[in-house]
Amino acid sequence: MRQIKFSYSVIFIFLHAALQQLKDAGEDITLVAETADYSFDGNVVPVQANAFAPWIANCKGNIYYHGYWINRDWLKSEFASTIEEELSFPEVKDSRNRSYLDKIEFTESVAIHVRRGDFLNCGWTVPVEKYREMIVTMQARIPRAHFFIFSDDVQWCRENREAMGLLDTGVTYVEGNMDGNNYIDMQLMSNCKHTILATTSSFSYLAALLNKNANGFVLNATGRQV
Repeated sequence: MRQIKFSYSVIFIFLHAALQQLKDAGEDITLVAETADYSFDGNVVPVQANAFAPWIANCKGNIYYHGYWINRDWLKSEFASTIEEELSFPEVKDSRNRSYLDKIEFTESVAIHVRRGDFLNCGWTVPVEKYREMIVTMQARIPRAHFFIFSDDVQWCRENREAMGLLDTGVTYVEGNMDGNNYIDMQLMSNCKHTILATTSSFSYLAALLNKNANGFVLNATGRQV
């Protein structure tokens, strides 16, 4: 059977079209949205992006929540146990990722997420100089740091190893978690002892929030609270 893959943007288009069709058919639907990238002419309740807004859990009726809803305070609220259960990862069983996980456990592991892909088109990529600056800072704080690179463009990371300041330190490029297994990258990142947050990607931000290493050091250039 041929497998059809959709990007997130295409999925959102389908969802919004279905939402609009239900509204046009007479259904009473409210869209609670923290971002404005939707197409819907029904009742819309705007919410500040990335804010902690617990009142949205009490909305009544047919509610469609549109946004990312990632904020540190959700994991410190009455909803924490439910969220943590929903976002718990299955056990890592394959040998390749078990090897990564073992190495993460037995080194002064530092997670770095280098997102390019769609960020290139949006102009949101982080300059290589910024990665170098943050890596040098982390090395001063954690002298035996071993960096684990997670990226949708690992080849670029390899080619820019020197520019990123990674020539004289331990580096592992995490590869192979694609086609529905991308979440394993987040799982591995959340197990690293330390974290560099250079990009505004919600993927790396959520990984940092799910990290349970209480004594870990987070170098954060995003402005988001961890």
